[in-house]
Amino acid sequence: MLKTLLNIKNKFQETNEVTKKDWLIYGLVAIFLFTCFVYWDMFATTLHTTNFIEVISQGKFLDFYKINYQFDVNGIISTACYEIPIYFIFMIWDLPLWVLQHFLNINIINNFFCILWMKGILIVFLILCSIVIKKICENIGINKKYLKWVILIFISSPLIFSPIFILSQYDIIPMFFVLLGILAYIKEDNRHFLLWFAIAIPMKLFALFIFIPLVLLKQKSVMKIIRDCIGAMSLYIVFKFIALFMPMYIKSTKNFTSIMIDKLLGSVKFNINFNGASLFATLYVLICVFCYIKNLKNKDEFNKYAIYIPFIVYTVLFLSIPHYPYWIIYLTPFFSILLFKNSKYFKVNLLLDMIFGFVTLLIHTIYYPLCFGGEQVNGMLLSEIFGKQNLAKMTYPYLKNIYDIFKLNKFEYAFLGIYLAISISLIVINFPRKDSYLDNIKIERSLVWLRMLIIVPFALLMVFCYFS
Repeated sequence: MLKTLLNIKNKFQETNEVTKKDWLIYGLVAIFLFTCFVYWDMFATTLHTTNFIEVISQGKFLDFYKINYQFDVNGIISTACYEIPIYFIFMIWDLPLWVLQHFLNINIINNFFCILWMKGILIVFLILCSIVIKKICENIGINKKYLKWVILIFISSPLIFSPIFILSQYDIIPMFFVLLGILAYIKEDNRHFLLWFAIAIPMKLFALFIFIPLVLLKQKSVMKIIRDCIGAMSLYIVFKFIALFMPMYIKSTKNFTSIMIDKLLGSVKFNINFNGASLFATLYVLICVFCYIKNLKNKDEFNKYAIYIPFIVYTVLFLSIPHYPYWIIYLTPFFSILLFKNSKYFKVNLLLDMIFGFVTLLIHTIYYPLCFGGEQVNGMLLSEIFGKQNLAKMTYPYLKNIYDIFKLNKFEYAFLGIYLAISISLIVINFPRKDSYLDNIKIERSLVWLRMLIIVPFALLMVFCYFS
């Protein structure tokens, strides 16, 4: 009996390889979340896309924003607010849904299997991101025996589960092109570095935030910096020019753009001179100055900074602005790589990340209650099995309503303090050092599993909300 228990303990702690049990646990959590939750934004974007296909089939490409201006999505008015490039990717994936809607008159947003198809594009790009992350790790010298661990830790982050599997948001798509850009950057392939960022930037400007410091880290010639910035912004400028000829484009996107600018420049300020200075702008400029004056000594140092700079930029960004709960996904690939590149502090990094993920989910569910509640269960697997509920009669519509029972709002500032402290700790701990890489990492499987399961209590509470 004792021998059996010891064998079980040893297998549980064995870390040489990712086992079938690891993938099984991940698969069960992923399938549960994928089939049981969806957020309304996906319906709006999908219908905007099928409208896009419709206007193209009629030869009226320029009418895209016009037809989607204040469009009715199940009784809720919605307007297409993304830039045009990302809709081309949606269009390819959603073509079968347009066929079902156009020729068979199927209500795709009320059909469970159609909803699963809508979400499927996120899984495809999650897999694609994982493949690129694996290639990045190979190119920066991470031992091959840890590559599966890097992928598992990336895809099982609570900050992946929430934006993709529950909120069904599309930031994973531009993130794929950003990662391709990082891979080209590490390979010192400047042409493809500019190409991939030129594709990513028009989809969401988050890519631009890391592009500039990366260019400054590598290029010290002002003319080359200007050349690379123009190259990366070229498609964005082209699409902006085309959009000027599209009726309702400015009206459709100005509100979203205004909100973004307010968040970036006006959300967190400190008093100086005549007015308040933007915290993000201040820290971002300091990062850019550091990158420009930093002279890299060798290829290994270059590789470390190629991952660390995006990590610190996005960490600073999400410290400085009240971000939407799906934006933080941009942090996840860089942390997963740093975890193994800075393997000397592997355990403390993983522990901090676990706490960070849990606290971040608490903050998101408090500040964005509409994103986390019973409504996200409606129309998905559990409602198909047990019957649809009257959303207006839910006792606890949102997780925040359950928190209120236990007066968790009293601890709001504590949660934010923990979030700040861990963010700063991760920035400091993962600063590139000469002796930070160890080729023999002790990975405690129990920690990986615990981190993987952080999302489950939040998800189960959302189910409780639905049936309350």
